[in-house]
Amino acid sequence: MKKTAIFISVLFLYSFCFSQSSKNLKQFIRGNIQDKISSIRNASQEENVSISLMALDFCLQNKAVLEDDRDLDALCLLSLLSLPYNYTDSLSQNEKAEFSEKILEIFNSFSDENVRIAVLNKISSGKLDSPSFVKLLNSFLSDDSQNFSQDFYKNLISASGEIGNEQTFKILFEKYRDDSCKSFKSELKESIVKLSDNSVKDITDIISSGNLSDLRFIFETIVQNEKKTQVFRSQIAENILSASIYITEDNSSLNELILLQVEVMKFLAESKWTRGSDTILKFYNLAKNEYTNGIMNTSDFCIVIKAVSETVPIKAVSLFSDYLIELNRQKENDADVQEEIVLALISALGAIGDKNAFDSLLSVTYYDYSDEVINKARSALAGLKW
Repeated sequence: MKKTAIFISVLFLYSFCFSQSSKNLKQFIRGNIQDKISSIRNASQEENVSISLMALDFCLQNKAVLEDDRDLDALCLLSLLSLPYNYTDSLSQNEKAEFSEKILEIFNSFSDENVRIAVLNKISSGKLDSPSFVKLLNSFLSDDSQNFSQDFYKNLISASGEIGNEQTFKILFEKYRDDSCKSFKSELKESIVKLSDNSVKDITDIISSGNLSDLRFIFETIVQNEKKTQVFRSQIAENILSASIYITEDNSSLNELILLQVEVMKFLAESKWTRGSDTILKFYNLAKNEYTNGIMNTSDFCIVIKAVSETVPIKAVSLFSDYLIELNRQKENDADVQEEIVLALISALGAIGDKNAFDSLLSVTYYDYSDEVINKARSALAGLKW
């Protein structure tokens, strides 16, 4: 008896709510397009989604007959905007796919830019990554013949960043390079970063065949992006360093190249990226040569020495010891030896603490260096691990 009473109460409550909310539903079914628009505007939260979806179906069913009708465009736009921002969050994969196909059809059927922008926003908010949608967006991005408004193109780029594939990444990167797309640099950059995790091969291809400008862009947008994983960023940074070794720049750009290389080395050191030993050692030899020939300045080379000691410490011991002995010989021959470099080598060897640095560190104390250098060498000797 008690269960029956509860059931009757629930049924009564449901019937009451339905009778109240169905006014808008009845208005939608019976009314003209303006009535349908009004019913969506007046809909409660409970009935909003169902009426909006019905309206989208109505728009698709009647588009061919009404063609470019402003009222129909307005109804379609309002229906899309009325759907909650997180509407697709609660949908199953099949439901998402169905909804995706529906708004794809709307995008293809309606030429009204406001409607199309609303569809693009739904793609972005719901991450509706259907292959059909991705293909469509890629074709729009690649089509330079159409005269899109800036607002539409910005939304197109943003949606592509949410659901795009490797092909999208390539297109967006080429657009970023294109001077005619300067107005969209911010949106392009954001979307490129979003797609970068699944575009490693394309990134490495760009790095290997790119120029200094490309390397700088990838370093600043991806490697320095703390939202990306440390391993991913370090792998990309190592690729940049490797490629930079083989870039030949004229004198006007050489300083920019060295600046990038030093920044990459600092990042790899902070990441303790020991996996890139071959690349790091290759760059050290280049940097040493650049320093010797007056191309790299003293402070930058000191940064490189420190970075090498923190990424490939064991292999660095023999390199630094040999170089320290080389500088000692120069000192013996009254050559001008930069004590800043000597101190950097001593500090690095002392921090590593390998006993194989004993001879080179000890030899420093026999030459006419400043007290600071001599004391630093003795401290490093005392800290060696035996």
